[in-house]
Amino acid sequence: MVSRIITDLGVFDITNEGVKLIELADQVKFDEVQRKTGTPIINQQQYLKQSA
Repeated sequence: MVSRIITDLGVFDITNEGVKLIELADQVKFDEVQRKTGTPIINQQQYLKQSA
């Protein structure tokens, strides 16, 4: 079973809740990832920043 995907856009975890963005690649914005993937992405980075 696949649980993590690493691409030129970033690092994603596959979870029961959906696809979570763990880390963005340099020079890549979340909107670009959302547009190019064609699937809803949970912005885990946003949650990590809020809890820090």
